[in-house]
Amino acid sequence: MSGETYRVGRSRAPRNGITKGVMHACAHDMHMTCLLGAAALLYDAQKSWSGTLVVLFQPNEERLLGAKAMIDDRLFQKTPLPSVCLAQHCVPTKSGTIAVKPGRVLGYLDSLKVRVYGRGAHGVTPQLAIDPVVLAANIITRLQTIVSREIDSKEPVVIGCGTFHAGTDASIISDYADFQLDVRTFSENTQKLAKAAVERLIRKECEVAGSPTAPRIVTVVSSAAMDNGAVATSQFTPGA
Repeated sequence: MSGETYRVGRSRAPRNGITKGVMHACAHDMHMTCLLGAAALLYDAQKSWSGTLVVLFQPNEERLLGAKAMIDDRLFQKTPLPSVCLAQHCVPTKSGTIAVKPGRVLGYLDSLKVRVYGRGAHGVTPQLAIDPVVLAANIITRLQTIVSREIDSKEPVVIGCGTFHAGTDASIISDYADFQLDVRTFSENTQKLAKAAVERLIRKECEVAGSPTAPRIVTVVSSAAMDNGAVATSQFTPGA
C-alpha cells in the first residue's frame, strides 16, 4: 500500500534486550485497518445514511504516485464519481483521537537527492584532495541558516538530511558524497523560497570548495499541500 518495504532489514534492541524487526506500517496496517473498520461500521449502519459508498485503497502512497496511477487507470470510469472524498492519515497523537479541521492540514514536501563532487586521494595526502565529505557536511550544517535567516519566522519550515553516503574505506578520500534532503513548508511562496535557497546554497558551497564538477540535484518527490474543504469538513465534528 505505501510503496515502502513491509519489514525492512533493520532491527532495534529495546531495553529488554529482545531484538525486533522494524517496518513502515502506516499504510500496511493502520490505514487498511482503519478503512476496513470504517467500511464495516458504515455497512452495519446503512439505515442511518443514504447514498453510495466507494471504498478506495490507494497504492504507493508514500511515493506519492498511487493517486495518479489510479486516475490514469480510469478510476472514475470504473466507480461512481464521488460528491465528496474523505481521507485519513495516522499521526502520533493520543491513541483513539481523531482530528478534523478545515483548511490547510498538511504542507508541501520536496525531497531532493544531491551528489557533490570532490577529488579523491589517499587519507595521508589530504592536500591532494577536495574532500566531498567535508563539503557535504558544511552544506548540511549551513542549510539551517536558511530556516533561521532567510525565511519569515512566522512560517514553519523544516529542512532535514535523512541519508548520507560517501566513500568505501576509512583511508580513502572519496570522489563524491551523496545525501538526501527533506524540505517541508506550509505555504506555496515559502516552498519556492526554501527550495531555491537550498539549491543556491549547495551550488555556492561547491564553488567555494573548488569542486571540479557542478553538483547534481534531483527532485525525487514534490507534492502540494493539502487543504480540507470547509463545507465537507463542517459536517464532521468531534464525537460525531
